[in-house]
Amino acid sequence: MKEPWLSSAQLYIKRLLHCHSVQIYELEVRHQGNDEIHLFREENRLLQERIKKLPAAVVWGFHPKGLLIDTEGFAAKMGAVRDSARDLVLVIGGSHGLDENTLKLCQQKFSFSPMIFPHMLFRVMLLEQLYRSHTILAGEPYHK
Repeated sequence: MKEPWLSSAQLYIKRLLHCHSVQIYELEVRHQGNDEIHLFREENRLLQERIKKLPAAVVWGFHPKGLLIDTEGFAAKMGAVRDSARDLVLVIGGSHGLDENTLKLCQQKFSFSPMIFPHMLFRVMLLEQLYRSHTILAGEPYHK
């Protein structure tokens, strides 16, 4: 995360680490010139490989056409995963998003908006919502 404003992601990771195990994996795709189709396919192939290595996990993907849900609803779904004692894997695509095969591996698909966001900005937004959901589930005051 080269942009200074993206350092707020570290703030939310630090807050979440007080109560949860958090691991962020960035998949490195080797670029072949400006071939965006190759990049998209390779990103999704690597995501699918990673997801398939976690068969017991609950996998949520984020896509502009996913389920629009409010914060309380998102927190409730997170609480259900927490209560199931399963790991939660959150999948954000690269700048070209997730393909249909990757989305098929996700038990739930969410959208924050029908708009498209830069994936690094979306990471910050998602981390903030994870922390906000934690505060809701814990009955802490941050939520609003």
